[in-house]
Amino acid sequence: MKYLQPERKIESNDPDIIALAKEVTRGSKSAWEATVAVADWVYKNIRYEITGAGAKETLKTKRGDCGPHTFLTIALCRAVGIPARMVGGFMYAQGKFGQHYWAEVYLDKTGWIPVDATVGEYGYLDATHVRLWKKGAIERISVNVIDYTDEGKGKKIETKRLTLTPGEKRRYSFVIQGNEVGYNEYEVVQSEEQEGILTYHLKSHLELKLGTNLIIDDEFHIDEEATPLSYRLKALVNDEPQTVECTFTQNRVYTLIKAGEEVLLEKETLLETETFLLSNNMVGWFDIVYKVLPLEPGKIFTLTYYVTNNASLISLKISIGED
Repeated sequence: MKYLQPERKIESNDPDIIALAKEVTRGSKSAWEATVAVADWVYKNIRYEITGAGAKETLKTKRGDCGPHTFLTIALCRAVGIPARMVGGFMYAQGKFGQHYWAEVYLDKTGWIPVDATVGEYGYLDATHVRLWKKGAIERISVNVIDYTDEGKGKKIETKRLTLTPGEKRRYSFVIQGNEVGYNEYEVVQSEEQEGILTYHLKSHLELKLGTNLIIDDEFHIDEEATPLSYRLKALVNDEPQTVECTFTQNRVYTLIKAGEEVLLEKETLLETETFLLSNNMVGWFDIVYKVLPLEPGKIFTLTYYVTNNASLISLKISIGED
């Protein structure tokens, strides 16, 4: 049965995973008791952090988002002979639906049973889970909204014209207890005028070693209001290649995310008028956005960011303090 075999990111034949699976399920009287023991261990011992890692690496670092939680749960179940697979769709959290992964295990006479070790739900899923697929990714979905609350878009932000100089560089360090564990730097490559609008080409580099070894090289184009025009990323997550490519039009962005040659996410998103770029750990991007804001003490801005890691929109409130 294919749902008992090891596969990419589900290393159920790894000695450490096999040993843990046997230890966690020792004394279980049924496959379901063993499943709950596995899922509960993952829920209690894996800290939530976006890594994109597989089961083996997640067990090593004890960190991971919903994907790694699910990979490890599946690998542990398969290691003790319980068929398991990945499924996913949407889950409602923090006021909106977002992409989410969880597992299903196969029990004789019962069939496939849901197990979400990220949120600690075994045998049932609350109504916020919307299952759309098994072992895949969300591409496009049509949602019919029958009720909503109009919070308004607020006032248009009065921004300043962005001024960057080719060759300009900035470097930011990540420091823990006096030791640098990583850094992020960006460089302005060039500026040019396109159809009467001044645009900038920038490159950014990040290295971070906190359980997961992360190296990111990306480049992007923005206009004189810091509005994104294009974005491309190449990353190594523990030597595993990942890529992100975002193509922006007037009010939309098309995003393609891959791990190696595997498509993890393909999505088109409708953008608001003023949307800035944001990516995990890329602190230098905030500096670029701040350059177009009138940073007067007491000012409060609510900014919309497009997060390239998961192709989602978020709002951040920024308050300007006193000097």
